[in-house]
Amino acid sequence: MLALAVAAAAYLLTPTRYVVTTSMLLTTPAAGGTLNADPDVPVGLTNPLLQFSDGLRTTSGMLILAMNGPEVQRDLGVVEGGPAEVTIDDGRSNPDLLGISGNGPFIYVKVDSDSATTARMILERARQRISAELVERQRMLRAPTSTHISILDVVPPTAPKAEIEGKVQMAGVGLVLTVVLGFGIAYLAQRRGLFERRRAAAAAASGEPQEEPPVVDLSSSEPEEDGPSAEEDPEPSQNGAAPAPDPGQNGAAPARDPGQNGAAPAVDPSQNGAAEMEDSGALLVSDDGMPTGPIEVIRVGAPRSSTD
Repeated sequence: MLALAVAAAAYLLTPTRYVVTTSMLLTTPAAGGTLNADPDVPVGLTNPLLQFSDGLRTTSGMLILAMNGPEVQRDLGVVEGGPAEVTIDDGRSNPDLLGISGNGPFIYVKVDSDSATTARMILERARQRISAELVERQRMLRAPTSTHISILDVVPPTAPKAEIEGKVQMAGVGLVLTVVLGFGIAYLAQRRGLFERRRAAAAAASGEPQEEPPVVDLSSSEPEEDGPSAEEDPEPSQNGAAPAPDPGQNGAAPARDPGQNGAAPAVDPSQNGAAEMEDSGALLVSDDGMPTGPIEVIRVGAPRSSTD
């Protein structure tokens, strides 16, 4: 669709050219090119169309060279690089005269312009200038008036004809360039994707982490303020150690009398040389603060002698 759009735009934007043409022929007078010195002697008359010679072709060539000069071109309203172009030759640029231009003194004029009015005006100027140049050069050579060469319109000036060849060419060029450019962009995109996949595969094979694109947070919300600081630790004691808990708190059981809970009385170490044992009165306390039973502490010492 893009290629068709470009082609259509090129066709519409290219200006239409208008072409007008004319073909002229040089002829001799019926009395020929010779003036009889004795006016009393009649001169035979001939058909001018049967009197073509190399002299007429030479004259047409002279006029063609004169009309293609830069000064004459400016007088016609044609400038180099301008919107109008004029072609003046012996008919070799016209396919209809190409085969016969060498047999006759033809002068072919073609005007190409972007305006039909301008093309018609330049063609008329060229026709008048050719006739004026022919008469002026014969006068400069002092040719008898009765022998002057005349010019005949073989093909009268045509009506301006619009040519769209240039528009079609520009549309074709735009279409081809757009298609080629599209294929080129698609090829480059495919090659780039293949290169990225190969690089990712190589990075995965080598174990290197792939670089991830940075993530930009577009959220407009402001960061939340930090909440209040955590509760401060209880004030430590002077020596930096936590104060010892009260034995009466946290469900801790108070120390009991060693004589309670059926604890065995202390054994006198002096009897029978047995080991000295003493009940410490301490109790085992579970995790929930309930006593589970007394702890017996046995001290081993040397037996005292009976003499002490």
